[in-house]
Amino acid sequence: RHFLPYAAAPPRTGPAPRSPAMDMVRLATEDPCLLLQHASTWQREGRTLPDPLLRQAVAAALHPDTPWMCAEVAIRSFDLYKDRPWAQGVIAPFALHHARHLLLNADFFATLHRDWTKRALAVAATHAPTLVFSELKTLLAVDAPWTKQLTATMASRYPAPAFTHADILLAVDRAWATGIMQHAAQGAPQTAVSMIKLYRAE
Repeated sequence: RHFLPYAAAPPRTGPAPRSPAMDMVRLATEDPCLLLQHASTWQREGRTLPDPLLRQAVAAALHPDTPWMCAEVAIRSFDLYKDRPWAQGVIAPFALHHARHLLLNADFFATLHRDWTKRALAVAATHAPTLVFSELKTLLAVDAPWTKQLTATMASRYPAPAFTHADILLAVDRAWATGIMQHAAQGAPQTAVSMIKLYRAE
């Protein structure tokens, strides 16, 4: 996607220009997406953005009601804040609000930033666990080993979908799927029996 060019600033008539610190505060208040774009440039130049301003900008950009273009900037800029202790906290509200959208379009989000997508999907999976099984092939495009681990975790918490989607699991990896289903049978024996037609060949 392409962003519109920013209008040139009018000539200054005041007695003194703003300092870089004042400009960063102004940008964080007025336009968090613009601040994140500048922060990416500054990072390449060896400059860092103060942590409180960065957190404020990311949280604003990933607010559930924020326009998509701004959220996309925050996703693409994940390298700026991936190691910050508050990163998961600002991703979680967005991931919960858009859980279905994330799980249905995981491969697209991975093209924006794979590691951000994995963080968000881990949250979304707990909100819509059935989609982890039904959209397994899409999730595998993000990171196959990671997706298998996430699926196993969801199956241990929500065992019934492992049998209602047994054909999908078996199509991915028969040995891996069999192990998941053997454990899940203890938590959802009635579903295991009712859906046996999907895996009786095993």
